Amino acid sequence: MAGSFRLDIRADIRPLQRALDDLARKQLPYASALTLTALAKRVQAEETRAIAETFDHPTPFTQRAIGVKAATKATQTALVFAKDIQAQYLQPFLNGGRQLLRGKVGLPVPIDARTNQYGNLPKGAIARMKAQPNVFFGKVKLRDGRTISGIWQRPGNANGGARPRAANHASGARARGSLKLLVEWTSGVEVHQRLDYRPRAARVIAAYGAIEFGAAMKRALSSARR
Repeated sequence: MAGSFRLDIRADIRPLQRALDDLARKQLPYASALTLTALAKRVQAEETRAIAETFDHPTPFTQRAIGVKAATKATQTALVFAKDIQAQYLQPFLNGGRQLLRGKVGLPVPIDARTNQYGNLPKGAIARMKAQPNVFFGKVKLRDGRTISGIWQRPGNANGGARPRAANHASGARARGSLKLLVEWTSGVEVHQRLDYRPRAARVIAAYGAIEFGAAMKRALSSARR
């Protein structure tokens, strides 16, 4: 996906080969792959921590957004990436823009509706609202001229009565003074947080590159057949 969260961590091991003995040289591709994978996992941990620090109560699903593809002796490349579904709604926090959840045009934003611990509508909440006789879905024109599409609640008469058409609620005075906006449907939400994932990954690699290579080479040599 163009512009999505993707980090390729690569290694060119040729300069190192000249300084090693035969056994170490033979094990260098394996050690390099171990190093790249270990660094990728460190980057994954830091990016996951950044998600928890950047967003207010991110869901467990969002906190599991970052994946790793291990390096091999053949590829000499480890990949850190945002998984497909999470990448769609995390994308604006990488490059700016409007947040569109899973490509849908209408994004339900709770205004005066009960939310879960993550600030989102609980599962089945919209269906439960729809079943209430004093709740309707539609557009309401406010006194200031704005038209808001959403889920509205009328005062009183919660236990019965016909649900009027949305057009009957176009009065600005009534919309402001009587109706309660539970959920607003929007085409997107402006985002201001930035994950800054590339500088963070670069810092991790600079800080731990030598450490992970030393540990990987030790492991590679200890597993080598002499």
